[in-house]
Amino acid sequence: MTSTDAAILELTERVAAVEKSASHAATTTAVREEQARMLIRLRGIREAMLTSAADGSGVTGGKDVRKLREENDDLKKKCQKYEYRIMHLVRNLEAAMEKIGSN
Repeated sequence: MTSTDAAILELTERVAAVEKSASHAATTTAVREEQARMLIRLRGIREAMLTSAADGSGVTGGKDVRKLREENDDLKKKCQKYEYRIMHLVRNLEAAMEKIGSN
């Protein structure tokens, strides 16, 4: 190989390396831009979640949960009333059966 051939080979390798690094730099820039956009979107989502949690309408639906708890409490009270009434009806029925049985 002559010195000219060696110089051409070296220049070809250097050009390839420069092209490769330029491509890498362009890719890196695109990735960084996308990461910046994603970070901005994530910050917006976090802010929205914090705001909605603070006013009670958060991800769990604070108003809906409160409404369901109130409904649940009302149903528990009704259930207790019905159990109390059933207990008295059973007692009265047993007393009436005893009266019939003793006659």
